[in-house]
Amino acid sequence: MAATGGLPTSMARAAPLLPTFRADTDRDGLITADDDAHKDEWSRERGALMLPNVDDDQERCPTAGSDGSRLSDDSLAACNDAADDVVNGKDDLADLAPVRLGAEPRLAAGSSATVAADPAARDHVRIFAERGGRMVALAPDDRLTTRELRQGVRLGVEARDFVRDPERWDGFADLVLRVDGAGGTVEDRVRLKVAPLVFEHDLMPVRHLLTADHTTEPAEVERGRPYDPSAQPEPVNPGEAAFRRDLRRGLDRAGLPAPLFNYPTGGDVWMQDLFKSAYASVPAPAAGSTTSESSCARRT
Repeated sequence: MAATGGLPTSMARAAPLLPTFRADTDRDGLITADDDAHKDEWSRERGALMLPNVDDDQERCPTAGSDGSRLSDDSLAACNDAADDVVNGKDDLADLAPVRLGAEPRLAAGSSATVAADPAARDHVRIFAERGGRMVALAPDDRLTTRELRQGVRLGVEARDFVRDPERWDGFADLVLRVDGAGGTVEDRVRLKVAPLVFEHDLMPVRHLLTADHTTEPAEVERGRPYDPSAQPEPVNPGEAAFRRDLRRGLDRAGLPAPLFNYPTGGDVWMQDLFKSAYASVPAPAAGSTTSESSCARRT
């Protein structure tokens, strides 16, 4: 005779408990219960953001080759804070999108978990976990222990680049929490998207103004020549002295006492041939935002 039907309730195994998995879904700069709704979705109004961590907070990246030769644009772009698997100082820590695993003290002994990005995003993001007082990179198969899950885990996420080609990566990353325990496996998901790269425009408030320095070649500074951008170079082109004088007067009338900063162009009057400023930003607690600045450079 064959028996059919489910096991009695007393004999059934309960599924493993699932720690609270949260990111800043409501974009208020905080992680609270308000982030729980639709955390695995993303829209213009709701969904967690992460920075493209392509700055160089500790200024460790070389600007010239060991023999003083100029580096290619690709070589310059390849060195940034997301190029390695460490947190490069406190400013770099601030560039990580916060994600939290809430404490679950009732978790069964022997439980463990992984946190990994979905396969499509795995090569484009890096996940860190606080362990032993410092943030360490998590591989997709690295396991969080029962003790860590019971106490709660602080995570941080960086995008390794901004979206360059939507066909290769659309900027989304689904973080998957997978908890294994005596009752089986349970999962939870949080969706993040990399913040867009925004180019500066003429309607933005002016804090600093840069103008071309025709007396210095860019390659000289890249090779280590000391350069003070606030020092005013000697005018070399017709009308340049009057241009600088009038520009300084305009800054004074606008209430901007900061120096007129200079950028070495080596005689190229079109500074936009050399670089274009851009930034990415995400919400931060209280007023203001956490911003990671980047520039897109093209040499002529």
